[in-house]
Amino acid sequence: LPSLKQREVKFVGTPPAEMFAAAADQISHQSVEDFISECLSSYDMGCELRPVTPSQDELSEFQSFYHKHVYSLIHSVIKLRLDFSKQFNGQGWRCWSSITKLFVDAILDIYEEGDVVFIHGAEMMLLPGMLRAKIPNVCICLAQHSPFPSSEIFRSLPKRAEILQSLLSADLISFHNYAYARHFVTACSRLAGYELKPLADGLVEVFSGDKACTLRTKHTGVDLHSIRRQIREQRAEIDRHLGQYESFR
Repeated sequence: LPSLKQREVKFVGTPPAEMFAAAADQISHQSVEDFISECLSSYDMGCELRPVTPSQDELSEFQSFYHKHVYSLIHSVIKLRLDFSKQFNGQGWRCWSSITKLFVDAILDIYEEGDVVFIHGAEMMLLPGMLRAKIPNVCICLAQHSPFPSSEIFRSLPKRAEILQSLLSADLISFHNYAYARHFVTACSRLAGYELKPLADGLVEVFSGDKACTLRTKHTGVDLHSIRRQIREQRAEIDRHLGQYESFR
């Protein structure tokens, strides 16, 4: 977002898998967190990087649970599994909550009054609710990069009410296209009975108690203004390269 260029940005996330593997060899003389922090210091992203470092076993368990029971369903693929409800009401759900709590703790360490928290990805669907419980007045924006299934499919999730309530703890949810937003609105209305209020410019407000969450549709794209600026600044260099291919026309 262009407006973020005027703000101090702090990035919270899990490091690449290869860092965890390398850190395993360093356990003898330094902690995983210290080793990964040293590795991240070499990245030039223009912002502070705050690693979240669950154990390898915990991360593997979460990834297995998420891809088996959540990822496929939000992509509208229903797998008939005898252990589906058991996993959601047992260790799998506890692991997802535990991983999410690590993100909450990392955010609490660096949060300052007035900060805006941007959350990306369906793996973080439990984060808005857990973070709101710790910081009631925090501003939360959630970018839902994955599809959202129809209410008929979403209702097969054993913890659907908890997931909806967490998502609606955000102040703004952005979907990639209208169909995903419509599915979410339908789930809120049919499965939970939440009140809906249409707004201008295609926005919709969903009310959970006295808390309002705004929904919007924003297609993924590129920063066109930045690209045009770079083309103008490098016009001579671009023309020189294009000139090399004139003889092939």
